[in-house]
Amino acid sequence: MGRPKKSQLTRAKATKYGKGKRSTAPTHSVRGGSLNDSPEVEITPSQPPKKKGRGAGEIRLVKEDIADRPVIWRVGPHEFSCAKSANKITTTITRLALKYMPAPFRSFHSFDKTIKDKVERDFLERYTYHEDEDVDCCRAVLDAIAAKRYCEELGTARRNRIKKYRWDIVSWKTDVPHWSIVPKFWRGLCDIWFTEEWQMVSKRNQLNRTSSGGTISHYAGSASAYQYFEKLVF
Repeated sequence: MGRPKKSQLTRAKATKYGKGKRSTAPTHSVRGGSLNDSPEVEITPSQPPKKKGRGAGEIRLVKEDIADRPVIWRVGPHEFSCAKSANKITTTITRLALKYMPAPFRSFHSFDKTIKDKVERDFLERYTYHEDEDVDCCRAVLDAIAAKRYCEELGTARRNRIKKYRWDIVSWKTDVPHWSIVPKFWRGLCDIWFTEEWQMVSKRNQLNRTSSGGTISHYAGSASAYQYFEKLVF
């Protein structure tokens, strides 16, 4: 016998949807019949892509009770330590120095004493010096850390923009770093870095660093030598 004939009644097929990627283009909502009917157009920008990497260091939160603030002590002319999360000490100082940038200064040493006092005041709302420590010596260490890390943050921001935009000053000014509280100060720094005088000093410093017979600077991350020592001992 031959195969039975299929019934003419067939099941309706569901519409298949492709697995294409969701569009990230901006959506436009138009008031009126079309774009030509009305010039009033609302644009909803797409979400920016999530950045990869470790991200910005977290600053320690303010502790109202002094007893809750970690006790820190000096372990060198440029370093503090504490019983737990010593790496956050430097991060906190760095973020506070950048927060209180009073003008487009290239160095923390250019800050006046009033601003430096604010940095220390906010720092001591998060930490407290050990009772055996000399306050003036601790202040000197704090200023030394702030000066070093402030300069390094500006240098990192500058190198990233050279790599990304070359020497396009307009792109530099629009790409404001996450730590810049006052964007006009960042634009002022860009103007300084694009001056002929600064360019000459930068090139001279580069030649000086490479004139020691091929010496290479070594970097071991954000942890200091003392922190590595503590890991090995304890």
